[in-house]
Amino acid sequence: MSLSCPYRSPTWCSRMRTRWRGQTGRKLHTALCLVCLLGFSLLYLRRIGEPFDFRCYYQGARAFYAGESLYFTNDINRTCERAQPAPAATHYQFRTGFYYPPYFGGLMLPFGLLDYALSARVWSVLNIWLFCAALYVLMRMFAAHTLTRNQKILLLLITGSLVFSYVQICLRYGQVQILVLFLLILGFYFLERGRYFVACLCIMSSIYIKFIPVILLSYVVFSVKKPHVYRMMLYSVFIMITTVVFSCFFRNPFLDLQEFFTVLQEKSRVIPIENLNQSFLAGMVRLLTEVRVDNEIKPFINILSISMDTVKWLYMTVAVAVLCGFMALGFYKITPTALRETRFAFYALWIAFITVFSPLAWSHYFVWLLPGIFLLTYRLIKVSWQGEKVLLSLLVFLVMSNIFTSRDLIGPQWNPLLKSYSHIMWSGMAVLLGLAWLIWRTDSQRTPGL
Repeated sequence: MSLSCPYRSPTWCSRMRTRWRGQTGRKLHTALCLVCLLGFSLLYLRRIGEPFDFRCYYQGARAFYAGESLYFTNDINRTCERAQPAPAATHYQFRTGFYYPPYFGGLMLPFGLLDYALSARVWSVLNIWLFCAALYVLMRMFAAHTLTRNQKILLLLITGSLVFSYVQICLRYGQVQILVLFLLILGFYFLERGRYFVACLCIMSSIYIKFIPVILLSYVVFSVKKPHVYRMMLYSVFIMITTVVFSCFFRNPFLDLQEFFTVLQEKSRVIPIENLNQSFLAGMVRLLTEVRVDNEIKPFINILSISMDTVKWLYMTVAVAVLCGFMALGFYKITPTALRETRFAFYALWIAFITVFSPLAWSHYFVWLLPGIFLLTYRLIKVSWQGEKVLLSLLVFLVMSNIFTSRDLIGPQWNPLLKSYSHIMWSGMAVLLGLAWLIWRTDSQRTPGL
């Protein structure tokens, strides 16, 4: 009786051939996607204009490296905006236009060491890839094993189209919002995998850029077990101390913070009437006062004509009430053992909250709605839309708002009119409502594996 070699068995060979084809097919799909993404990036670079906001980041990075003030200057060529006087600074004539926490200048050091033209192009390509990477991480967390191939494509198309106008604005001005968004999504991803130091590093980096994501630390209190919360607190303190020590090699970090709060205080006086501000505060100013916001935004619906101070108090009251409501929602519905979908809905809820209720929220800030829009769309595709009529109505509203956002679709004459009614703000409100609805009607369950 002869023994046959298992490696020459037809069954074994067919199995290996199928496995090789599957692995090779996935690799080919990945390579094709990367080539298409690279081609799109190169084509976009041909039509990109002056990334106005990136110039502020670039000059801030160079000032950080040189030990100069990030916020004030006597050199008019260092001003990123129109040359604005700096009455609050004794030894400086102008504000530079850099309104970010000082450590952001340190984060941008690699770009500041390059030539400006090359640095701007690298930044634009990086933002395109970061947005695609954010979508990839979201797909991997939720849709990898729960949706069919056609459903995944539909999910990507709907989500991408609903945030495309905001992404386009970010790329046009060279804004930093996509980087912040990617860091926040990556932070949640590593929290789910139990890699708390990396998660803390991502969230702290987003705080160093915009500061307002600090409110997301409240999510950790509800969704992470207490021993890990204490670990993350220690990690945060360690990262902060390391950042301060690193800054000391270039400048006085305490002087930087003092200057930062000085320019922030000056900026806060004009935030409600800032150009194209789509925040809840700016929406209330347009609806309840007769204050002119911008020359481009002329028409208003004045329900009342009350003072600016009264509007600010109303804004604070509503913001605090919504904040307390979300905290109560998290207290009753969010636990470390809740479904990942529910916990991510709560995480995305906080991101949408800081987008809408931030005193200053230009149109490009609303790219931060991506996690919420993704989750609402994912829910509609995963579950029959006939049982999700509330979410379907909100999605239709988002589609209409997205159309109204585009100058190319509705023209430059109607677009400012719609912006004067803060239609983008109402999109953020729709996402907030949809996420709160998802959380409210979901029972706590065990978390599936990642």
